[in-house]
Amino acid sequence: MKEILKNKSVLLISIFISIVLPVTYYKPAIDRVLMPRVFMLAVLIILLSIVWLTNKKKIHLGRKAASLIFLLFAYLLTSIISAFGAINGYESVFEIFKSALFVSFLFFVIISIQDDKFKLDLLIKSFIVFSFVIIAIALFQFFKVDFSDFRSHKKNLGYYFVLAITPVKSTMGNKNLFSDALFLCFPFLIYGIVYFNKFWRYLSIILIILSLGFIGMLVSKTVWVALGVSLFSALVLFIIYIIKNRKTIYASKQKYLIIILFSFVIVVILLFGYLHFTDNKILGVAKEKVEQIINKDNFDKELILNNDNPNVAQTRILAWYKSFKMFEEKPFFGVGQGNWRINIPKYGLNGFKTDIEQGVKHFQRAHNDYLWVLCETGIIGFIFYFSAFIFVLVLSIKKFFNAKNKNEKLLAFLLAITIVGYFTISFFTFPKERVPHNIIVFSFFAIIVSLFYKEEKIITINDKYRFIIIIFCLAIGTYSLFITKQKIYGERQTKKVIKDQYARRWVREIRDVDKIQGNYYSLDPYSTPIVWYKGVALSQMRKYAEAKVEYEKALKIHPYHIQVLNNLASCCDLLGDHNMAENYYKRALEISPDFKDALVNLSIVYFNKRENEKAYNTIYRCSGKNTVPQKYKIVLKAILKKKVDVIAKKAKNPLQRKKILELRNNDKRLIRLYNKSKRDNKIFEELVLEGLNF
Repeated sequence: MKEILKNKSVLLISIFISIVLPVTYYKPAIDRVLMPRVFMLAVLIILLSIVWLTNKKKIHLGRKAASLIFLLFAYLLTSIISAFGAINGYESVFEIFKSALFVSFLFFVIISIQDDKFKLDLLIKSFIVFSFVIIAIALFQFFKVDFSDFRSHKKNLGYYFVLAITPVKSTMGNKNLFSDALFLCFPFLIYGIVYFNKFWRYLSIILIILSLGFIGMLVSKTVWVALGVSLFSALVLFIIYIIKNRKTIYASKQKYLIIILFSFVIVVILLFGYLHFTDNKILGVAKEKVEQIINKDNFDKELILNNDNPNVAQTRILAWYKSFKMFEEKPFFGVGQGNWRINIPKYGLNGFKTDIEQGVKHFQRAHNDYLWVLCETGIIGFIFYFSAFIFVLVLSIKKFFNAKNKNEKLLAFLLAITIVGYFTISFFTFPKERVPHNIIVFSFFAIIVSLFYKEEKIITINDKYRFIIIIFCLAIGTYSLFITKQKIYGERQTKKVIKDQYARRWVREIRDVDKIQGNYYSLDPYSTPIVWYKGVALSQMRKYAEAKVEYEKALKIHPYHIQVLNNLASCCDLLGDHNMAENYYKRALEISPDFKDALVNLSIVYFNKRENEKAYNTIYRCSGKNTVPQKYKIVLKAILKKKVDVIAKKAKNPLQRKKILELRNNDKRLIRLYNKSKRDNKIFEELVLEGLNF
């Protein structure tokens, strides 16, 4: 205990990982864990900076640690350059500072644990405690789960099971992120089983069994794949190691590893056989999820675009296709960190689910860290960022093959195969965004480069540069704290604003928006500009000129937000600027061709401009199958009646003209003829004439 207390930086890092990180949770925020954890990480970096400023201990870095930090620092510099071309520079600045916090954390962990096995073991034990805390919370959540709907249904088992199990997410945000975190902690748990004393060994055994149980039960397909990839890479590494070191490998360990491997395979086969013959519902869920993974139709772009209701996998893959278009437009430095979600609608919302096409939901993440980094920082940032991962992976494999110390050999092996698994997780989800996942992965980095400390040339940082580096870290922590405080307060206020909007409390909504201060919270977590809410409230109060000002501000923050474009166009129309209204509606429809609000509103503009044919052609594009705006039928009737008037004028026979005009006053028959023209792909005028005897 005395030794722990002497090492204040290691103590701070351990407390943060084992206690602060898993329990940080702020209910008033929209995302209750993301910003609060960034805030606490900033506090940690400030405290670590103060500790290293107040002691006179020299800072030493191994060559490999210095190279790793250089790669990540180069990534940060690239991100800064990309921010100059960003639509929303403040979003970029926040993301850059968040990334800088992770790099600072890496730096402090490296200089705190290198050349000291006791400190390394303490770090590993911190992650074991972290696993214990998040699993304990998840167990509490699991015992409250209601499986009654799942048990009562025989079809769509996957849907009902996932619906029931979704609340089991610990404090990780959602069940998939929870599964990711459990997977990433496996190296520490396995190391604890092999090398720690009885208490830590038994605790690690219990935690790894529970972790595997949760990963299987939470049907996180990404982690299933990651586990498979990690096991396969472990087998490959093991075989290569046997071939390369035939004389030096421990025969007894070969025997035990082979026994464990075959036992695992036999247990899996027996388990699946049992589930198959007992017609177990859980197996049905597993089958559904596996089929979703291997279904090649999920990758067919044309099939996805023509699908009225794409599944989750198809939606994400379509977003990837559109992300490539974003990268092609700005290939070198990207659109700026934090700006992917602003730019993605630019490349079209057609093909996505109805709620995305209609602007009810908006993209927040690419669900692929490779594409996310590629789009936001370009090919240059991508090279630096993922070179750091490849660099550490190569080092870990090298250490596994060459280490004489058995502890280091096992640790390097476990970290290597987990990093390979992390690559898989990064391909399908967004661990780069989340604080716990970055803390775990950057700790991997620190551990690997620290294992080489004794055998490489050491760089000693002189006092002048030592002071500058620590002050730089202190500045990063302090400014990140300032930015994140704005973000947390902004989210808290936005929750109130959304409640005000649902309750139609317009004056209070305006007041709550005005309470949000600072430039670093201009977009809510749903990718909607904050000032848009104020514009909606002013519009409802018929203060259209003031609302227009707010919508114009919102458009600068997010120029591809279709709801903003639609509302701004409506304000322009109500203020008499019909040409500008038409322009904004068209911009919204370029992004989402089936955006029903914009289609109906644009048809009104054309109708009022006495361009009835344009009005008809516009509203014709509005599908009546799904939910349509309330005014859709009113507008459609008015346009159809105008169209009937034109047909009646063309009629030469007075009796025919009379019958056409009678049709004009029969709303139900008029709508029925219109629907028939769409269904049968016939010209409306021809059906009207045919319908005289209908």
